[in-house]
Amino acid sequence: MKRSDEAPFSMTRTQVLATLTSHVRLMRETKTGDALADLLNLAYPDNPPFPDLGFGDDLNTIRSNVESVLDGWTRVGRLNVEGAAPYREAGLALAFVLGRAEQAALQAAS
Repeated sequence: MKRSDEAPFSMTRTQVLATLTSHVRLMRETKTGDALADLLNLAYPDNPPFPDLGFGDDLNTIRSNVESVLDGWTRVGRLNVEGAAPYREAGLALAFVLGRAEQAALQAAS
């Protein structure tokens, strides 16, 4: 995993999925988990990592849930306590995926 202070857009897809998979699976069958799964599907349309999760919502529909999760993970990740690193990494990975999904939405609109 890249260092936490590096830009999230330098992460690889493999690093992102390794970081987010357990978080998304833990929230399976919840509104938030489905939103995160939808986001991953939007970010990686050619090879979605979780084709069986989510309801196929568009980015605008899931954005508020995703941004709430990102805000929470970022706040915890900023704490100087043991156990904050996974939240920091998850926040970076989620920010990367959100950026990918936004990019895909812009390309689809043009």
